[in-house]
Amino acid sequence: MAHEFLKGHKNEKSTFKFIKDRIWKKINSWSSRHLSQTGREVMIKSILQSIPTYVMSIFLLPRALTDDIEKMLNAFWWGRNNNNSRGLHWLSWERLTVNKDLGSMGFKNLQSFNLAMLANIGHNPSYVWSIWSSKSIVQGGYKWSIGTGEHIDIWDQNWLVEGLSIPKPIDLSLIGDISKVKDIIMRNSKVWDLDKIHGIFYSNTARRITKTLLLGSVRKDTLVWKLEHDGAYSVRSAYNYCMTIAGTHNSLGVAGSWQLIWKMKIPPKVKNLLWRKTIFMFCFYAHVVFNAGSKQDSGIKNNQVWENVTDTAQTVCERARHLITSWRNAQNFQSIASTTHSVTQQTKWIKPSPGRYKCNIDASFSLTNNKVGIGICIRDDHGCFVAARTEWLEPILDVEVGEAMGLLSALRWVNELQLYNMDFEMDRKRVVDGLYSKRTYTSDLGAILSDCRFFLATRFVNSHVKFIRRQANEVAHTLAR
Repeated sequence: MAHEFLKGHKNEKSTFKFIKDRIWKKINSWSSRHLSQTGREVMIKSILQSIPTYVMSIFLLPRALTDDIEKMLNAFWWGRNNNNSRGLHWLSWERLTVNKDLGSMGFKNLQSFNLAMLANIGHNPSYVWSIWSSKSIVQGGYKWSIGTGEHIDIWDQNWLVEGLSIPKPIDLSLIGDISKVKDIIMRNSKVWDLDKIHGIFYSNTARRITKTLLLGSVRKDTLVWKLEHDGAYSVRSAYNYCMTIAGTHNSLGVAGSWQLIWKMKIPPKVKNLLWRKTIFMFCFYAHVVFNAGSKQDSGIKNNQVWENVTDTAQTVCERARHLITSWRNAQNFQSIASTTHSVTQQTKWIKPSPGRYKCNIDASFSLTNNKVGIGICIRDDHGCFVAARTEWLEPILDVEVGEAMGLLSALRWVNELQLYNMDFEMDRKRVVDGLYSKRTYTSDLGAILSDCRFFLATRFVNSHVKFIRRQANEVAHTLAR
């Protein structure tokens, strides 16, 4: 019905003009006139960009409208006020949408954000027809987690490693009676039928298939959002996916240690000032280099723009060099202080309580061998060695999935040893948090954690899994390697 409403309007831009008017009114309100640069950042991210959110979750806004809104936001960011005075726009809005760790401000690209919002409704394939524009996000962001494989078509569905698919061949008669993923899995065990795979597919495709994960913990075929660890769709990851497809971060981002600015323990306005100084330095340095052979252009500089004072290019470069030197010296001092502090924070392995055992678990990852190594070590309440185990899994897994597999392997092994007064420790915090989280995980990681919870609830009722630092987990780490 909403779709028919839009199609009945000749000018979609005028239909949504109220969004632009609301943003303009908020920009020109009394409270917005005297904001600092940091205040403008907060207002753009928390208020102005949130105004069209509800409408964007239902409709695809016209590109002309989002362009107009972005121009308004860019003018507001660089200093335009109610007196129609305009600040100098050092960066376009497109560049300002690049992440902060790539040298920009991380503002929203409204068109990409609109698509990500629409895909939040359209992640169910039955709704894709009504929001066709977000179809590419839905298709590219989802993959199959393989259970039995009977519901997954081999062709044109994202089930391979990294969520890729196999194009459907022109002549299927050459393939034989092969249509579902279950047809290339061994019947009596959940492993790939290598003879059949290498007999049907080209070597590159066969290699991708054998590198695709088959987990015993995944018992039914499930569509999962591959961009989140829990397998659930999120607008944040979909938006980043849109920006990646557009190539914005790669083409417009500037590599560097930008997080050193944003993580400093100084007032936000000082961070913003440092960022602007750095950006201005890049702009002027590029301009000076470009015009190095021109005497007429030697008077272009920062003070002329802001204070009507003319500096030479040499003065600008000297000031920039001094700024860089001071910045590096400050960061070197902070790095030394941080290192000294971290040394005092190192932890050591602690013996379990009397009458209990402790099991330490870690995993290593070898791209060269396409394997995951798991190291498990058990010690008693005196700190004495009891048992240890090393195991290799193939193919290589995601870090969280590999660490979770290590925990599951340890639970199974300790259960076989019947050592139930056991405390478990590992150095992967996200796995431990996920184990005790109330969130529903639909991903491969979620299936493994579900099996771990089963063991803890039925076999190890007096046990718990604890996160520790790597320094306290050195024995298991060494075994895993």
